[in-house]
Amino acid sequence: MKLSLVLTAHQDTEIVNDTLDSIYKYVTDDAITLIDGGKWDSWGQDAKINSSKIKGFIHNHFRSPHRNVFLAIRELRKTFPDSDWYIYCEYDVLFCNSDFKIDLANLAKENYWVAGNDVRFCPIKDLPFVDLILKDKAELNTQFLGCCYFLHKDYIETLEKIDFFNRFIYYTNQFPKEFFPKFSTSSEYDLAEILVPSLAEHFGGKVYNLANWETIPGVWRRNFIRYPMRFTPELKIQEVNDDASIIHPLKTYHNEIRYLKRCRRNLE
Repeated sequence: MKLSLVLTAHQDTEIVNDTLDSIYKYVTDDAITLIDGGKWDSWGQDAKINSSKIKGFIHNHFRSPHRNVFLAIRELRKTFPDSDWYIYCEYDVLFCNSDFKIDLANLAKENYWVAGNDVRFCPIKDLPFVDLILKDKAELNTQFLGCCYFLHKDYIETLEKIDFFNRFIYYTNQFPKEFFPKFSTSSEYDLAEILVPSLAEHFGGKVYNLANWETIPGVWRRNFIRYPMRFTPELKIQEVNDDASIIHPLKTYHNEIRYLKRCRRNLE
């Protein structure tokens, strides 16, 4: 099973390299980093990052980086065209072991095209501009957390057949930063967190939910032991044990969890 990964970043060389080190140890050697174009001149182009770097579109905003998401996936596919699974993740993710590969191998046998956290049915109103890009009418019913997710090659090939990545980037060139017609950027989810799982289902694939964090009443569900990933708050040491495979968010290099996992990684 061949994996490739694109990491997205906009700051903090130490954290990016710590995450990349965990990727090279437990995930794959096939990794690239896409840097927000808004941070390229001030940080990215000179940052000593331990992977090849791609300059992304200027976003520099805390919401809905959908153009950079689809640019990242497109460039990942171009760089590593023979992967079985393509992984998208953000810089404040950390990989702690390779146990997630067991799940990926099983999901591939069952026609799952996407795997991620906090998958939920939550239909939104029509977005006619999405239909224009697709040249088709799509129901957007599924959302998930976009910090780290897995895309099967069959899904990527399906999107390529309709030239989705190029069409999405072309048709959104006219818009500023996070804007997308009739989509509210005050939404709990970013646009890509809706399109990625919803379009997989639209084209006949399935979406697998790894784990859930329920903010109210503040509890984990499903396989949170292996996949303790959530949007917020930052993870506490007591929420993570030796069986955790992928963790999010860990936003500082000297975070206690990062430190302990780094020490363990260096000893293995």
